[in-house]
Amino acid sequence: FEPLTQSDVGPMFASMFIVFLTFTTFAVMNVVTAIFCESAIEQAANQREVRMQKFEEQQEMYSRQLGEVFMVIDQDGSGDISMEEFEFGIMNPKVQTFFESMELR
Repeated sequence: FEPLTQSDVGPMFASMFIVFLTFTTFAVMNVVTAIFCESAIEQAANQREVRMQKFEEQQEMYSRQLGEVFMVIDQDGSGDISMEEFEFGIMNPKVQTFFESMELR
């Protein structure tokens, strides 16, 4: 503050200049902070979408695998599984492997 008061500039203008510099510095810092916050919010939204998409893909994969298991169990190809077919089917090593891969034991 001393170099400004020792020059030909009056104390009022020197004080106004310091207020201007302070205000400008805070404004620039606010813009930079806003950019970082916006980037972080976008990243969080993208991560949520990716997790949802992975979950949906996993559900579709399990559904396909379960359909394959029931096709193997359905010995007569009727599209329906009787209790006897189910009991016999779960003894099949291929079906047991399917259940274990889907973490169903």
